Amino acid sequence: MLEIRKLSVTYPGQQVLTDINLSVGTGQRLAILGPNGSGKSTLLKSLSGLVEYRGEIKLSNRSLRDFKRIELAEKVALLSQNTSMYFSYSVYETLMMGLYTQLRKSFMAVARAKDKARVLQVMEALDLENIRDQELSKLSGGQLQRVFFARTLLQNPEVILLDEPNNHLDIHYQLEMLRYIKEYFEQGKTVIAVFHDIDLALSFSENILILKEGKILSQGKAKEILSREFLKQVYQTDVLDYMLQKHKFWKGLEEGER
Repeated sequence: MLEIRKLSVTYPGQQVLTDINLSVGTGQRLAILGPNGSGKSTLLKSLSGLVEYRGEIKLSNRSLRDFKRIELAEKVALLSQNTSMYFSYSVYETLMMGLYTQLRKSFMAVARAKDKARVLQVMEALDLENIRDQELSKLSGGQLQRVFFARTLLQNPEVILLDEPNNHLDIHYQLEMLRYIKEYFEQGKTVIAVFHDIDLALSFSENILILKEGKILSQGKAKEILSREFLKQVYQTDVLDYMLQKHKFWKGLEEGER
């Protein structure tokens, strides 16, 4: 269980988050939506202990501030939007580093056959086997995103935080990543993800949180909180009209009009 109470974050000269109150149960999925600059990424960074904050964040009834850094890495993993900063290891070496939090507890920290098998399993699921020996500097943005997503999963945390997990991915891999996230969710993990695309957010979870200007505008089931007027308020445009036109096109395609 994640519990956030009166969370506020200030960057130099800028209030980014204000009085955030939120509870996410063990094994739940939560999609976070909102316009650019609403504080979505900062909220995830707060939950992973990467930024200073006021208020309280508790994981399993224990304050995040009481965790040592390596201890917190065993509990919470963040897939950031920024995949441009990394050491140029191979894909396989990078994924093996995702096992660090588990291997450090083992005698001599040697990867066992089952650890290596798990890496290979994740590589296969995310279509990474054919690039396993390539250096990260040689990869496309979409390939990097899949590699870092795989490494996040291999940490085997209780809570996974995904900041635009479909960033840089084509439609095939967007859908595959959503499918894999859902499979992982079935293992009892708590998954919180930020999206720009409303369709992808709804495919991920019916539990929605809307941020704007650093504050929670609404949270709950999508069918209960999303409406034409509310979406206009959030995005300053008629989002519903755009969505209906888009779906009208695909519906016509399905019915053989094109």
